[in-house]
Amino acid sequence: MRRSAKSFFIFFIFISSVAFSQDNGLGNSPYSMYGVGDLIWNGTTRNMGMGGTGVAAPAANFVNLLNPALLVYSTAASFEMAALGQYKTIETTDEWQSTTGATIHYGAFGIPLARRWTLSLGLLPYSDISYERRYTNLVEDQSGVTYRVKETGTGGLSKAFLGNGFRINKNFALGAEVAYFFGNKEELSQIALDLPSANTDAIQSQYYFR
Repeated sequence: MRRSAKSFFIFFIFISSVAFSQDNGLGNSPYSMYGVGDLIWNGTTRNMGMGGTGVAAPAANFVNLLNPALLVYSTAASFEMAALGQYKTIETTDEWQSTTGATIHYGAFGIPLARRWTLSLGLLPYSDISYERRYTNLVEDQSGVTYRVKETGTGGLSKAFLGNGFRINKNFALGAEVAYFFGNKEELSQIALDLPSANTDAIQSQYYFR
């Protein structure tokens, strides 16, 4: 009972960390302004270490996030947690910018419920929204007058999942996963004329995904 309480306490800390990491993002990415943002790969560090494989790579004491049918090879209760960091360089023909960011990558439980049945549950970031861009344009029909625009966006989607692996016989297993996606996206657009007495106008939009 004490071990279970400790495991759920760790999982609660992980959930709080995911909520915090969504506000920080993986660094500026102009492509994340479209749709639900940049998708984050769902594999574990073990999958990354094998070049992205995992759909047909069973292993004991390993929570398989890519193929729930292979959960049946996890013969002991286990908990995995990982962080993800990125360093990016964004370039145009005459400008460049380096940016860094980090987030919780995933947290997952693997729990054998019977000799032929293993359950998994966890939470992971599914997409990341983190961008900032600035540009200047000319005002139509106003010779020499320009306006400046600054656009920023933050947020992303998270994925909570419940997976099941069932062993039918020695060489055949079935898997199923149920997932719930949730998150938010906040956009801010600021526009200002390049005139001494001009005010800055701002438009803020918020979207909630369920």
